[in-house]
Amino acid sequence: MDENNKIYWHGAHHEALQLELYEYADALEFISEYTLSEEALRMDTLVIKKVKDVKIEKNIGKIFKTHNIVEYKSEKDSFSFWDYQKVLGYAYIYSSFEKVALTDITISISLTIFPRELIKQLTQERGFTVEEVERGIYYISGDVFPI
Repeated sequence: MDENNKIYWHGAHHEALQLELYEYADALEFISEYTLSEEALRMDTLVIKKVKDVKIEKNIGKIFKTHNIVEYKSEKDSFSFWDYQKVLGYAYIYSSFEKVALTDITISISLTIFPRELIKQLTQERGFTVEEVERGIYYISGDVFPI
């Protein structure tokens, strides 16, 4: 089918969803084609390991797999739970668009501050483990990706 004959089903689906849930119309808001970001989503750095069997001994690269997302925050930035979730989102979107297995992705977050509140949320609320493996290098275990 060529582009001129393409049927756009999103609008019809949106309307059908509203009809199905009409009795809850006062409690629900339906937004069609919601834009997630005004700007293009961009990862700070993507490091692709071209040779799979090479073992990286440098501290930040020890967890590297084939595809490695690195997020950087300066001393003027904070890093909250919501920022953490956004970086996870980058990894999921990257996996989807590039057809990369989740098991081939790592996330590294480079901060000049220690995110106490984030660590508290990850350990106490999510049940993750945060371990200092070298001075200033922490691993977060328990999430989908090695972080």
